[in-house]
Amino acid sequence: DKELGVVPFHDVPNLLAKRPEVGHIVGLAPTDTAQNRLMLMGGQSGFFEWMMKDHVKPDIKTLDQMLRIIPNTNEAEEELLSMLPKLGLKPDINFCNQLIILRERRNEFELAKSTLQIMTENDICPDIMTFGSLARCCKTPKSVRTFLEDFESLGGRLNKEILTTLIGNMCMVALKPAAVERLLKLCVRQQIKPDKKMINTVERFYQTYRKYVISKEKGLYVPYPVVLEIRDNKLANWEKFVSYYKEWLGTVKPDLNEDPTLQYKTI
Repeated sequence: DKELGVVPFHDVPNLLAKRPEVGHIVGLAPTDTAQNRLMLMGGQSGFFEWMMKDHVKPDIKTLDQMLRIIPNTNEAEEELLSMLPKLGLKPDINFCNQLIILRERRNEFELAKSTLQIMTENDICPDIMTFGSLARCCKTPKSVRTFLEDFESLGGRLNKEILTTLIGNMCMVALKPAAVERLLKLCVRQQIKPDKKMINTVERFYQTYRKYVISKEKGLYVPYPVVLEIRDNKLANWEKFVSYYKEWLGTVKPDLNEDPTLQYKTI
């Protein structure tokens, strides 16, 4: 409400202008965030407008950086995507990967996966970061299976980062012991050496699910997937997971003191 000194987003003056119209502004002290700083420059459209006035042509790296600081909303994203043809630009692999991540953060998993269509239309080949981003969207056992089948059909080889992401989703989102067990077996088959993060993810799941089982026995609230496991399977999947988890730890023999900087050593 302008009478109260609160100005809608589109009415905030562009402070890049030589003479910004600030007569109707009572106060201008927004929270110091990247989004608000951009807003004070006229938003993404105002920023690009002044670039063009100064004869500075943005490239796809400029839009990639802009994608990271605009509000993570459909409206802001659509506005930025509409800028691409106007500026004569095409997305690149980094832009598309970031788009997948931001859509996943909004819980728009199907929209995130549809980014592959944009890549196909622009002859962009997925890289390992693309699959790592898509793995974040797999929140159900079915979506994990589909992802793994598609990844294998494309000749991809799993790494521990992607596998940890999938395990984390099955542990903390889906709460599916059988799905976690399948991924641990895949870890062994693919000869992937788990790191401290993967081990901690599985151990946290083991401890958390164990507490849920005890809570249910006491008549306390537990998440619905745990209720289904108890009701439909009599904890059979959970017991199988516990048994295999102990076996898995003995098989992979993780080095929990591993220095993460070792991967960067060249001599």
